[in-house]
Amino acid sequence: MVHYIPSFLVIALPPSSEVYSFILEVEGYPAQIFALASSMGLLWLRIKRPDLKRPFKAWRVAVVLRITLCLALL
Repeated sequence: MVHYIPSFLVIALPPSSEVYSFILEVEGYPAQIFALASSMGLLWLRIKRPDLKRPFKAWRVAVVLRITLCLALL
């Protein structure tokens, strides 16, 4: 619902600078902050607790790239 409502507003309402700014603040920034926090947590666990059993592993280069993209988008 958090993503559906702002996305619906972008599609349904006529484009204006105020609506786009509102949607960006409601949906874009929190999503990037959450992605940044989860990527940094993943990298932190990889470094601090390498012995943990994981169902899958992410490449460090991919995680660092995701962190870089999140910071650039923020």
